[in-house]
Amino acid sequence: MGLDYRRFPLVATGGSAPIHAVNIARKMRAPKVVFPLGAGIMSAFGLLVSPLGHEILRSHLRRLADLDTAAVRATFAPLEKEARAFLSDAGATAESVRAQYFLGMRYFGQGHEVTAEIPDPFAGTEIMPAIEAAFDDRYREVHGISFVEQPIECVDWKVELSAAVRGAARVRFATSGAPDGNALKGQRAACFPPGQWHPKCAVYDRYRLVPDMEIEGPAFIEERESTVVLGPGDGAVVDAFGNLVVDIRFE
Repeated sequence: MGLDYRRFPLVATGGSAPIHAVNIARKMRAPKVVFPLGAGIMSAFGLLVSPLGHEILRSHLRRLADLDTAAVRATFAPLEKEARAFLSDAGATAESVRAQYFLGMRYFGQGHEVTAEIPDPFAGTEIMPAIEAAFDDRYREVHGISFVEQPIECVDWKVELSAAVRGAARVRFATSGAPDGNALKGQRAACFPPGQWHPKCAVYDRYRLVPDMEIEGPAFIEERESTVVLGPGDGAVVDAFGNLVVDIRFE
């Protein structure tokens, strides 16, 4: 997508990701790894706390030069109507719904498109210059160049709707211990690549870690759903939200 992953932290979610994340980040040259609490159940947690949402995408190949504002509205209108009906059935009120509009576009003759968010086509009077500008900005962001003299094709039309639901559940992680800093549980022998044997690796209780606590590897930080592995020379800090944050050290 034209993004340099060396500029972004790696977030380790899933049951096994915290075991391998530091080594993967080092190979990717990613600068940082974030280990959220409850990594092994992050998808389920997101399902419980995320707002309602629905998106609809339809393919409809048209030259941008052949469209006007009325044609754009006529194409998006049935998509939005269908998506709003879905959210209404799920309990969302019309006032709570937020809409976003996207077009997958490309230059004529290309085989792949880029998706650009466009302004609300139902607001204001003229949308076509904004669509062309959105495509130009997104194409330049992805590829580092644009070809403003080339004709543009619209390929995919997408509407994304989201809505907060009154009375949505507030979810908290149930922990097995109070955060008090007394997190060291014991020691364990382990072998780290490339064959480094460490007979005494510290083992910590994730639920007893406190903000600003520092942990030096080799170490294991255990929670019910997963285990964070820090190799020799790795160090983690607990942030204000309970995340473990590792700044990757490159040789």
